Amino acid sequence: RAIDVLRAHGAIAACVNAGGDLRVLGTRAERVHVRDAQGRIRPALELAAGAVASSASTDAAPFHLDGVARRIVAGGLCVSVVAERCVVADALTKVALADGAQAHACLERFGAQAWIQLAPDAWRRLDRAA
Repeated sequence: RAIDVLRAHGAIAACVNAGGDLRVLGTRAERVHVRDAQGRIRPALELAAGAVASSASTDAAPFHLDGVARRIVAGGLCVSVVAERCVVADALTKVALADGAQAHACLERFGAQAWIQLAPDAWRRLDRAA
């Protein structure tokens, strides 16, 4: 909504951080840092004209549940999703955390991409080959 208001008032470039969900308006890329499952802040990607959201499940405090399997998502995982809108990116982080191997249909349906953190500086895109 903030991007819509800025655009309505003539903004052609903006970056809005809404509690960790980030939306970029315009063609200039913004460097995005992500807090990983270990609590470290790391540069993760550059984003233009889109949204990104991240979710993590830690060993100390796993807080994500897989509603289908009725289980807590394993700790130590961090997922980031890029989509057109923040609400979509944020929702899809939970889908990718719950079952990255089966998330493809949802990601594809919304034109989104997801990455999972494998190690402090290693990320892998979740795709059909995963």
